[in-house]
Amino acid sequence: FLATTIAQATARSLFPIPGPVQLNCPFSEPFFSDEKATALPYVPTNYFFPKQTLENPEKWAEEFGKIEKGVIILGGDANAPEAKALSEKLGWPIFPDIISSYRELRDDRTISHYHHILKSLELKTDVVLHLGGPIVSKILLQWMIKAPRLIHVAEHPKRCDPHHSVTDRIICTPNTFCQQLAGLISQKEESWFAMWKDLSTRAKEQCAFSPLSEPGVIQWAQKMATPGTALFFGNSMPIRDADMFFFPTSPCGPIFANRGLSGIDGNIATVAGIAHHMPVIAIMGDQTALHDLNSLAQLKKTNYPVKLIIINNGGGGIFSFVAIGKRKDVLDPYFAAAHDRTFAHAAPMFDLSYSTELEQDADVIEVFTNREENLMLHQQFDEIMKTSLQEIVKI
Repeated sequence: FLATTIAQATARSLFPIPGPVQLNCPFSEPFFSDEKATALPYVPTNYFFPKQTLENPEKWAEEFGKIEKGVIILGGDANAPEAKALSEKLGWPIFPDIISSYRELRDDRTISHYHHILKSLELKTDVVLHLGGPIVSKILLQWMIKAPRLIHVAEHPKRCDPHHSVTDRIICTPNTFCQQLAGLISQKEESWFAMWKDLSTRAKEQCAFSPLSEPGVIQWAQKMATPGTALFFGNSMPIRDADMFFFPTSPCGPIFANRGLSGIDGNIATVAGIAHHMPVIAIMGDQTALHDLNSLAQLKKTNYPVKLIIINNGGGGIFSFVAIGKRKDVLDPYFAAAHDRTFAHAAPMFDLSYSTELEQDADVIEVFTNREENLMLHQQFDEIMKTSLQEIVKI
């Protein structure tokens, strides 16, 4: 039972959707026994997975070869480094989500700050090729569903179409899809890609924030990122700021996040798990840290060090950005869950060093910000970005 269950769990963690698997272990009565456990003989179970390939790739290569204005979006867990070759052949830009694994490569086909480009300009595309899972950016999602054609490629039949706008659904490993097509497409000219690259360069020039601001913390992490260190961004504002502003200038370590149903639960525990394999820089909000406070104890048990950055704006800052943010009478008590707690005593309670300075070598670093000021900072930056980008594009 035990051996086959472990084999099945391992296989399920790899295919068809890679990810964690939960094992429920019931205890039989009596709980304790004087009898010694005896290992029983067993025959190992071997699993063999199918190789997912694209049927009739010539058809898609011919179609794509006729399209000038297309974009490639790499969603969560896309794991498609071969997208670079396809992008080069088609002359299409790549928009990599923060947890697509492509963002880590610092590739020249990446269009940085695409969120603000799309928010600032009325740009249109003929086709969107979406590889992998869901994306973080709401602006990008709202833009891509306006395309006349939206093609989604993933290695499973699970639907990733919240607005019911996908026109073509291809079940194939994204990396294999890109690899098969790239070898069949003739090189196209790159004026479309060059336009996006110019906008990306201009957008990057506008990104300068105080290290004491929430976007500034993300930029600090960008400078600290190395290939041997993992990065973790907590849900709510940190993952969204990272999606907008984290574009490393050189290859960095893997980027992790807890997306989906888990919300802000268990983020510190996740960081502790990653730190059994490599050092971690983790950035999360105060509410996220409070929801998993007991997991701070796990940070003393990891094989590699963790630097935990907690952005404390006294509540759930993301709610200031949505419509309910204008209802001050209900915002703080019911949505932001405003508080005046700090982590100055929580860290030493778990024998962790603590600081309020980003440059200090501490286990827990708390950065204090203000929710209203953070909203204004983002709004001001949006206007600066819009003005700057519109100077080089005729609307």
